[in-house]
Amino acid sequence: MSLSRRDFLTRLSAAAVAAVAGGAKIPAAIAATAQAQEDQEMPRQVLEPVHKVEVAGRRGLLVNGKPFVPTFAWWVAPEHFEKLAGAGVNTALSPMANPHYIQEAQKAGLYVGANPHPKLAGHPQLLSWMQEDEPDIRIKGGPRLVMNPDGFPGQAKAEVEPGVLIERVLPQLREREQACRAQGDQRPIFLNFSYLLMDRFWGPEGVSRPLYTAMSQTGDILSWDIYPIAAGGRVDWLPLIWEGTDRLRSFSPDKPVFVFLECVKISHHKAARDPSEEEMRNQVWQAIAAGATGIGWFTFGPELANKSPGVPEEKTSFAKRSFSVGPENQQAMARINGEIQRRTELICAPELCRAVRWGKDGLVEVAVSLRQEGERLHWIAVNPRLQPAKISWRENLRVLPAPGVRPDTIDAAIGRLPTQAMNDLSSLEVRIVEV
Repeated sequence: MSLSRRDFLTRLSAAAVAAVAGGAKIPAAIAATAQAQEDQEMPRQVLEPVHKVEVAGRRGLLVNGKPFVPTFAWWVAPEHFEKLAGAGVNTALSPMANPHYIQEAQKAGLYVGANPHPKLAGHPQLLSWMQEDEPDIRIKGGPRLVMNPDGFPGQAKAEVEPGVLIERVLPQLREREQACRAQGDQRPIFLNFSYLLMDRFWGPEGVSRPLYTAMSQTGDILSWDIYPIAAGGRVDWLPLIWEGTDRLRSFSPDKPVFVFLECVKISHHKAARDPSEEEMRNQVWQAIAAGATGIGWFTFGPELANKSPGVPEEKTSFAKRSFSVGPENQQAMARINGEIQRRTELICAPELCRAVRWGKDGLVEVAVSLRQEGERLHWIAVNPRLQPAKISWRENLRVLPAPGVRPDTIDAAIGRLPTQAMNDLSSLEVRIVEV
C-alpha cells in the first residue's frame, strides 16, 4: 500500500507522540520535522458565518457554540487580506473597518473586529467590537516612557496620580462601551493595553493596578502588546511575554486574555530586526502557557509603526506598508498559526495549574501549564531563554493552582505524565505533551 506524503508525515508525527507518551525516546528532529511539515501543509482555515459569539471566561471564545482561537492582525489594509489568510491569520482588527472592509474580509475568509458601526452590526464576519486602543498611553497626563541613553525604555512616569487618570479615562471608555452594547448583536468588546501594564515599566506594585483594573471593566476580552526583538533586538526580554500576560489576567480574573506579538521589524533602532520563527513560536507558547486564548500579530514595518494611518497624504503608504512581513516570516506565521488551530482543544482546555520559576535577574526562567479536558492531559513547558533550563517540579517552581483545584489532583495528573515531560529544556524550547 502506498501512502501520500501528507499521510506519511501525519502517521510519523502521531507515532512520535504516541511513543513519547509511552516512555520511548524519539529523536526530537524527526518528530519536530514531521510536525512542522504537517503544520506547513495544513489547508487554510474555513470559518463559519458568525451567528453567536460567547465569552467562556478563561477558556476563551465560543463561535456558534464551538471553541475558537483567534489569530489576528492589526489595521491591515484590504489589499493584503490574501497574504493574511495565507499566513494563517483568521481575524482582521481595524478601527477603520466599514462595509467595504468587511466585504473584502469576507472574500478572503477572515473575521473582523471593528469600532461600533451600525452597518456592521450582526454581520456574519463580525467577531467583536473594539474599545479605544492602548488607552493607558493616551490619557492626558498619563504615563510616558523615559528613554535610556541606549534607546531602550526605562521607567514610565505620569504627571498625575492614577486616581486622577481613572477619572479622566473612564468616561471615554464607558462611552465607547455603551456604543458597542447599543449595536444589539451581543458581540464581545476587545480592549488592548500597551506593555506599560507591567510593574517593571510603571511600578512599583500598586501604583498602576487600580487604573488597569478599572479600565478592564469596559471590555470583555483583554489584550496587550509587546515587541522585544522587532523594536530593539532584545532577546533578553522574551521572558516578559509570560510575565505581562500573567499580570493582565490578574486585572479581571474571569475574562479571556489575548496578546499581540511580533513578526517583522517595526523600528529604526540599530538592534531591531525580524524575529526568527523559533523566537516567534516561543513567544506564542509563553503567552498560551500564561493563559492566552488568542494570538495577534503586528505587521507594520518601521515606516508605519509609530504613525497614525488614515491621513490623506499617508493613504497610499499605509495601504502598501500595513503588511510588511517578508515571505520567510509569512511562512513561519502559517506554520505557527496552523499549530495553534490544530491545538485548539489544548489552548481552550480547563487549567489545573500554572508553574513558574523566576531567575536571579527577576525574569522568568521556566513557564509551565497543566490542563485537563476529561481524561486527556495537556502539558506545556517553555524555556524563554537562550540557556538550557531545568524543570524540577515542586523543587524550584512556584505552582499556581487554578481556583478550586486541590494539590492532590495536580499531583495525580503529574504522575500520569511520561518522564520525558520533566527533562531539561534546551534554549528557547517549547515542549508540548498530551496524554
